[in-house]
Amino acid sequence: MPDSPPSGELFYFPGGLPGFEDQREFRLSRREGLDPLLFLDAPDGGPSFIGAPVDVVSPGYRLALDETAAGELALEAGVFPAAGGAFLAVVLLTFVPGEPPTANLLGPLVLNPEARLGAQVIQLDSGYGVAHPVRPAGPAGGE
Repeated sequence: MPDSPPSGELFYFPGGLPGFEDQREFRLSRREGLDPLLFLDAPDGGPSFIGAPVDVVSPGYRLALDETAAGELALEAGVFPAAGGAFLAVVLLTFVPGEPPTANLLGPLVLNPEARLGAQVIQLDSGYGVAHPVRPAGPAGGE
């Protein structure tokens, strides 16, 4: 996996995303000065999402790919560290005015940059939640 995620690449999601099953393509991009944020935009003006690499939000995160998810993504099945693999795991972020942002660790998006495939892979029985608090890095964030 490259040190930084590809930018401007179009990824095909065979099953769409929950709630957006008809939307099958999203462009992954970064924006200057906003690292480590990642942006997923439907090229036809459809939905857009803001995310971050899962290991930035939850260092040590382990991603489980069952046979079905692995086949859909052209990857191997198994349990892997989220950083440094053949894929990029991205958590979607939620922003509510007046509240700290949260990350969906239960359902990360898994992107295969080589095949340009993506899917949301629910981590059943993982203990991960859909509203994990996101804190700034460094002393103010408690790290």
